[in-house]
Amino acid sequence: MPSPAPIERSIDSDDTAAGLTSLAVPYRGQGTFSIATAPIAPAPDAPIVRQVQVSVEDGLDVSARAFGAFVMDALSDFRGWGSGGRMAFVQTEGAADVRVVIASPYTAATMCKNRDAPIDLDGAQSSDSGSPGASANPADATCASQGYLVVDAYEWATGLHPYADDRTGARQYLLNHGVGHLLGKPNVACTGALANIMVNQRKLPAGCAPNPWPFPRAEAS
Repeated sequence: MPSPAPIERSIDSDDTAAGLTSLAVPYRGQGTFSIATAPIAPAPDAPIVRQVQVSVEDGLDVSARAFGAFVMDALSDFRGWGSGGRMAFVQTEGAADVRVVIASPYTAATMCKNRDAPIDLDGAQSSDSGSPGASANPADATCASQGYLVVDAYEWATGLHPYADDRTGARQYLLNHGVGHLLGKPNVACTGALANIMVNQRKLPAGCAPNPWPFPRAEAS
């Protein structure tokens, strides 16, 4: 795998809200992970509650706290998988149903290749700051079978072509699409003007608009 090209633009407020502290993404991180500190929150009133653990590969310029907050905001949005009170997501530092990991391109591409070999997070340290690929990867099905959503840090920084400069939307898509796989949802083809969340939106056919939400037409309660 070739090293990705440097990102030439300047970091902005949307980047920092998504946890990035620099756009210098290393090709290969340290291979160990820091678990984001989970804030204390009241128990949600929902029929299904999914525990979410968020981890950052050591060696990335990513704030675990900010990345974790972005992840939870995206998953808990009224247009997300929990829309209408279907389910709720709660961040945890312990056992989890959903494990969101942001990793360097090398690590993201090599995780979960063996369905029977779980991801090794041994030695991960709980961290507030996070200082110490992603779903297009063929290994993704095995990641999903183990409850992992692996985000490529370079893709997180650059965004996705159909989203143009809407990198926040691209990041929300990566999370909601990945969690869809963890919930057992397969990829689908784009058949309408607005892409289903389970469409692979890295490339979209003409007439198909990007959409980062499972229930994009839901209304806030």
